[in-house]
Parts: sequence; C-alpha cells; structure tokens
Amino acid sequence: MPDSTAQQPRAARQRPWRGDNWSKWIGIIIEGRLRPHRERIAEILSIDPTEEEWRSEPAVMPDDPTLSRGERYIRWREAPAAGGHFVTRLDLVIEDIVGELRRCWAIFRNVNRAGSPALAYRALKALEADPNHLITRVEQASPYVQLLIAEAYPGGWLALENDEVDPGRLRAAISEAKAELPRPSRGRPKGAKDFASERLAQALADIYLRHAGKRPTRRRAGEGIDAVEYGPFKDFVGEIVLVIPIFLRRTSKGGLKSVDHLVRIGVEHTRDKLAHRS
Repeated sequence: MPDSTAQQPRAARQRPWRGDNWSKWIGIIIEGRLRPHRERIAEILSIDPTEEEWRSEPAVMPDDPTLSRGERYIRWREAPAAGGHFVTRLDLVIEDIVGELRRCWAIFRNVNRAGSPALAYRALKALEADPNHLITRVEQASPYVQLLIAEAYPGGWLALENDEVDPGRLRAAISEAKAELPRPSRGRPKGAKDFASERLAQALADIYLRHAGKRPTRRRAGEGIDAVEYGPFKDFVGEIVLVIPIFLRRTSKGGLKSVDHLVRIGVEHTRDKLAHRS
C-alpha cells in the first residue's frame, strides 16, 4: 500500500528530520577554537601550511520541477564540477575536522542515550515488516534509528530534508540499515553506548589516513601497567580533543574520555576498513 503521508507538507507531519541541528555560527566557533592548533596539526600530519591544492566548485543545483528536492540534490552531487580555485591543504584538513566535530555534536545531542543497537534492530525490523504510513513512523522513531536510515538513504540526511521523500527508497534504506546491525541475542537489550565518541574516533582516523597519507597506528613504550602509548596519530587525536568542550568529553560515570580509547577505536576502524576493501 502506498504511503499516504509522502505528499503531505512537512509542516503537517509530526516531526521533521534533524540532520545536524546546527546554525552556521557553531561552525565558526569551532574554527575559532581550532585556529591556535593549526600549526601543530600541520606538523603532526607533515603538511606544509602554504601548500595549495585545486578545489573544484560544485555544479549549480538543477532547477527541474519534474524532480523532487531529494532527486535534484542527488543529481547535483553527481554533476561535474563548475570551475574551482586553489586552497591550502591545511584549510581542507580544518574543514574536514570542523565538519566531523559538527556531525559528532549532533549525534551527541540526538543519538547518545537514544537507544541500544538491539532496540534499533527491533525498531527497523518493525518498520520493514509494515510499510504503511512509513514516513510518519520513521519520523517518530528514535534519533539513533533515524540516523541509521539517513545514512543508508541515497544522498544522506540532506536528501531527506524535503517534502517528497521517496517511500521506495526509504524502505530500501530501512532494510539496508537493519542489515548493518548485528542480530540481537535473547534477553534484555543492552544499554545505549557513546555513539558520538565512536563516530569521532572513526572520523579522525579517516582524516588522518586521507591527509597524512599513512595508516593510523598505536605505538607502545614500556611493559605492563607502565606501558605508555605514543605516536603521531595519538598526537593528532589529542590535539583535536583539546578543542572539544569538557562537558562533551564526560563519561556516564563523570570521568573524561581517554585519548587512548579513541586511538584504539580509530586504529581498529581503519584496519577493518582497509581489510574490507582488499
């Protein structure tokens, strides 16, 4: 049965998609906090602060009334570049870091403590089993479930910020999101985890690999309880952590998230990612 809510104006639906909930001023604030760390970041990544790269400008958004906004967005993403200009490599790194910190802040606000992977799996399974009124039901789901669906939807969460979400693509995204989660075991679902920190560690590992040109690794000096981790990737993660406000780094028990923990997650993420490619 077709989803009758697909053609309703967004204002009439119960809850809008919330991709990152940010105003432009948040990005400006983060850039300001990163400014004192620019030279150290360049040093860690072995980047010449004056080196420039050609940056292509995106194509103009197509103005085709026969396409939905989501379809126009996808066409725009796939269109060839329309010119460009030179920008320093360091500015590209800072832009990547700002974007990921912004994304992680959104996850912290909307996804952390929103539900466990087991609960998300069951919610996605219920959505998959009953396609009626799908768009409204997705908008009523937990932010974590919405995040998983948005990442599987063609064009991402930005493509969902329109009034004509495609029900067929939405159903496919739900099935894909469910397939990425492990099937929950019997018994009471485990509690929510810190999705924002996990995403931050993975994102920093990707940025390091992309801009430093080498895999993030863990290095240890000493043995046993006296062992100390060190290395350029840890230096990079530690430098970015200095930018994050203390209240965002608090654990559920009141302590501060360990840089070593973020490094371990980032290294494991890169290893799994490269192994999957091969």
